[in-house]
Amino acid sequence: MKKKDLYTRACYAHQPEAMVELCTRCSQQVYYVSLLLTGQEHEAVTAARYAYGHLWELETACEDDDMDTLEGYYHFVLDLAVRYCKAVYADFHPQNLDDPFLSDLPVPPFLDRPQVEDLALPETWGASDDLFSLVQDLPPLPRFFLVMSTVGGYTKYQLAQSFHMELDDVEVALDALQHQLDQCLAPSQRSYQWLVDALNTEKAQTTVPPAVHAHIQQHTRDLTEPAKQHQRRQAIGAIVVFIIVVLGCLWELGILHL
Repeated sequence: MKKKDLYTRACYAHQPEAMVELCTRCSQQVYYVSLLLTGQEHEAVTAARYAYGHLWELETACEDDDMDTLEGYYHFVLDLAVRYCKAVYADFHPQNLDDPFLSDLPVPPFLDRPQVEDLALPETWGASDDLFSLVQDLPPLPRFFLVMSTVGGYTKYQLAQSFHMELDDVEVALDALQHQLDQCLAPSQRSYQWLVDALNTEKAQTTVPPAVHAHIQQHTRDLTEPAKQHQRRQAIGAIVVFIIVVLGCLWELGILHL
């Protein structure tokens, strides 16, 4: 299936199989990024559930010019998950993830309009040999910047939007973070690029929990079944009207008698 065909079938025709495929294709990135940001599998699953549960109701209100491409749509899904991950650091744990009004999530102060100096790393960072622990040992702000700009695929412009920063400040922040990471990893013969490559490799090997796929399919059914039932009722109604018209014509022609 061509990319544009999938986008059209999922986002305009709302065909269930296309909607499921679109969501499934980006589920690995959504889950892995959420796992790195929150450090907990159940929170990563919840972030993915939030993203896919609110995707179709929020996409109509999005004015992003890139939304007419699959890549733009995948970023939109991921950004919903990242918003939830930010809210986790504001001690936000909703009782009802499917609440349609659950779109304006809280953001902790340190993840909103941060300063470049806020990205400073602890002097002890970089000692762990375990990749996941290495990321989790980062303070939240540097962790978000690192993960979002690498395996998250965020552009500098998208980072500026996400953190409410000036584009120039984002560029300075990324350069400063990369320099710090290189310095801290140098004693162990590692580097920023090594970290990026390792994260991309691990992302490709990450298995998405069945709960995420189950939620994608269930939510798609919940959205499309009412529409299907309405279409069936319309079809049945049209058939009934057609039969009545035909019978009326036959009666008028004297072909049909009681």
